Amino acid sequence: MNGLAAYHFGSSDISFPTHFYALFIAGQSMPSRVIMALVLTLVAAAIILLANVVLDISQKTQLQIAIEANVANQSTLAIFVDDEPRPYLAQRARFDPHLYIAPGVQQGLHRMRLELSGLGEGDWIRAVTFEVGDTPIRRFDVEQIRAAGPTQIGRPAIVDRQTVLTPVDGKLSIALADLKLSYNGPSIARLPQWTGRLGRGDGVLGLILLGFVLVVIANARGAGMASVLVLCLTSTVSVYLAVPIITAMVAVPDAASLSVGRAAYFGLSTLANQLAVLIALAGAATAAVCLLIIRRGQSACVGPAVAPGAATLAGRWRGAVALVLTVFVASVPLLAVAPDIYAQGHYPIPPGWDTNNITLWQYLIHEGFRPLRDFWFPYGGTWVFSLPAPWGQIFSAAEQTLLYAVLLLSLHVVMGRRLLAPFAIVSLIMIADRLYIFWGVFRYLLAVDVFIAFLAQLAPARTLWTRGLFPAAVLLAAFIEPIQLLYAAPAVLMTFCLAIRSQPGRSPHAVARRFALEFIPGFVAVAGYAAVLAATGDLKYQIGFLTSLGPHTVSSAVPTNLVAALGLRSDLAAIVALTGPCLLVAIGLYRCLATPKSAIRDMLLLGLGLIGFMFVQKYIVRENQWQCVLPTVLGLLVWAHLEPALQRLRTAAIAGLIAGLLVIVLRPTGEPSNYLQRLPTAPLKAARTLATAIRDTEQTTRTRQFAYSEQRFALYRPELELVRRLDALSSGAPGPVYVLGDTPQLYILLKQLPPYQSNNYNAAPIGEQRHVLAWLDDNKPRYVVWRIEDLQFELPHVLRVPLIYSRIVRDYVPLETVGGFAVLRQRGVDEKPALAWWRQHLTPVFDMGHILQNISTSRRPSCDPQDLSRCTPVLVLSVAEAQRRAPAISVPLASGDLEFELKFAPEPTVANYVVPLERLWAYDAATLLGQPLTIAKKDIPGVTVTREGRLRDERFLY
Repeated sequence: MNGLAAYHFGSSDISFPTHFYALFIAGQSMPSRVIMALVLTLVAAAIILLANVVLDISQKTQLQIAIEANVANQSTLAIFVDDEPRPYLAQRARFDPHLYIAPGVQQGLHRMRLELSGLGEGDWIRAVTFEVGDTPIRRFDVEQIRAAGPTQIGRPAIVDRQTVLTPVDGKLSIALADLKLSYNGPSIARLPQWTGRLGRGDGVLGLILLGFVLVVIANARGAGMASVLVLCLTSTVSVYLAVPIITAMVAVPDAASLSVGRAAYFGLSTLANQLAVLIALAGAATAAVCLLIIRRGQSACVGPAVAPGAATLAGRWRGAVALVLTVFVASVPLLAVAPDIYAQGHYPIPPGWDTNNITLWQYLIHEGFRPLRDFWFPYGGTWVFSLPAPWGQIFSAAEQTLLYAVLLLSLHVVMGRRLLAPFAIVSLIMIADRLYIFWGVFRYLLAVDVFIAFLAQLAPARTLWTRGLFPAAVLLAAFIEPIQLLYAAPAVLMTFCLAIRSQPGRSPHAVARRFALEFIPGFVAVAGYAAVLAATGDLKYQIGFLTSLGPHTVSSAVPTNLVAALGLRSDLAAIVALTGPCLLVAIGLYRCLATPKSAIRDMLLLGLGLIGFMFVQKYIVRENQWQCVLPTVLGLLVWAHLEPALQRLRTAAIAGLIAGLLVIVLRPTGEPSNYLQRLPTAPLKAARTLATAIRDTEQTTRTRQFAYSEQRFALYRPELELVRRLDALSSGAPGPVYVLGDTPQLYILLKQLPPYQSNNYNAAPIGEQRHVLAWLDDNKPRYVVWRIEDLQFELPHVLRVPLIYSRIVRDYVPLETVGGFAVLRQRGVDEKPALAWWRQHLTPVFDMGHILQNISTSRRPSCDPQDLSRCTPVLVLSVAEAQRRAPAISVPLASGDLEFELKFAPEPTVANYVVPLERLWAYDAATLLGQPLTIAKKDIPGVTVTREGRLRDERFLY
């Protein structure tokens, strides 16, 4: 059937849904299973056939734009047709060479404009090709773009011996005039334009959710399915009620005692988000319990949740086949080793905030420095991915290989020794990972692996070798990102409790024995890894990093606007990230408590819901919704396969519909067909790739030499100019240089080990700032360089890292300016601080935002402000009730003839505010000048200012 379908419908991708979704919904007997597979395949084939016919008609007017570029993630691509003011197509631009499709281009097209906006200084475009159907209209390289007379032209630059185009003012526009494109063929110009704007990620996620909804509705009269429908509605309502109500009621701004982030600066509450999602989850769980009480005595589901165990010959045969299938699937990531080595050895590094920091960390690892010991590094064991070629690329691919192998084998056991369904689910995740639909899979799949591997230990189909999956998953997570073990812990513990609940004997001794049986392998894996860390001296650094995550969470808190995230105009992934875990927990909890013995299927739903909820704890701090939807998607796919009430022809038909639509969405990317084409030869090609990468010493040497050479930083022209000037100032030996602000890439060009923290954002906690101060004391850098325009990132730098700026302002004076950078030298012993220069460039306004509403200093006892050993000097501001609703309150300050202004945002319910003077960037320098900061004006309407002292506590920042 599969081969016939592929031949008859003329599509090389028709085998994708056939193999990908065949047996997705398994029947209770072989005949029904075969019938459902046939129905699924026929429906999917019919959908693709219809799509092929429509596309064949419409391709004469389907515009395709291929762009070879390197652009930032936030960049936007828009296409304007003729004189229409609104863009015909608008979507987020990809940062790699990509094909954009604009369906339904109008007949008689004469003018078209392609516009890329949101571009950064280092973004570039090499070529743009316009096609209609399969006919190229025009290809533009850089010179041709100039010749075509674009409305706004970028600056040419030489990168890797090729000319590329860099944008001007963040925008690049290419105008094509007098195209004279007119067609007599059919046109689908009147198709809804929103289809051209639907992102691929939203398309895939939306289709999976649509399939789930259709399946539930179509089988609502089945046993237990009415309860599922009720729980879907109540859990969603729980989220949509809890989020707006709780976030409106709770208005406690984030504390700024240990570190300052955007939330504290703008007076926003991360606590409100935490309470909202917690109450939403509690509401969903309560709904499940209430429904269970109402329907007590009624069946929650019908039939077995999984197929028979592995004690049969068929079970052992399927286990052997699963191992072979895993070898093929898990070999696919290894095929990327050679391209990754080539990319590191040929392509320039694009500037960008994230790129700059990650590149510095990669460079330090490449040079042999140790993460957390020599420099701060937030990504756990992924440091091995940055080892010199080829080992970094090999370890990166090997981690994904292990990740997908554990997932596939665990799903094989959990799903009752089925083969095609686990293969289909894992393959979909791999393709989505490749297409950046699910972000950070190499990290966020770790917690899922740990939980499903533990569940495999409890499954009836478990064998002796499957018990090795859980410790393997635990060890991988402990090495790559230990925090993922915390994400998986609630799901694992809940599953264990449910397993104990269904155990015949529940004596304390039996429970302890079962606990040891299930968890000792995982504990041994963690203990072994900890022993290795202790032997290398890295254990204390790992523990120190994990204990510092609290202040880092505060400094990184935006927080996410959950009300907007649930709006109609929100990203679909945001809605799924918030509602999906509640839905899975409600269904799983209801099913688990409805029967004396919890089914593996129901424990899987409950566990994945809890993991999704743990992921949401990160989402409510900063938006990362596409990293949070994976547990929900995985839970829905597995549940739809294992649910007995769904084993009907109507479900197979819906699955075929969704499968066909998924192929239509993913087919233009080429990834499904590429994946299936690579799969049969993946192990052999992977072995050859690894052997070539290890043996090709010439390529390895060339890659290592080029990896962080000056040529790879060709887009960093101001930084290169600055480094050459520093080299001239120091006669070729500049010595240690400190980079103030967020320009960490300079340390690479200087070939220098940076301080423990190399950017202001990650240095926000007071402990991290003290690391930098200690480095300054030990190294006493002769020069400090500072990009003059680098004044804030989400909030002013001087407010985020006041200890660092106070020290630099006090001890360094300006020398000269080079390409937008100020070069500062050490201040002489008898030389005065350059406070006037710093005031001019840093701003004379001490903008405290909302942080004074919740700081430690305001809660400390008073003391003598003259006793600086015990007390820190403060200003106490008493605000009259009439002034408390003002948008901002200003207090004039002065240091000699220099005028300053203290500004903060009041809170209507707060009367008194305490300002720690030592945290103002000018305080130390003004005191050293003998002109300490004073109150310049006594009579401030509605505000009384007094100078007092508060007990000193060096543990706190504010």
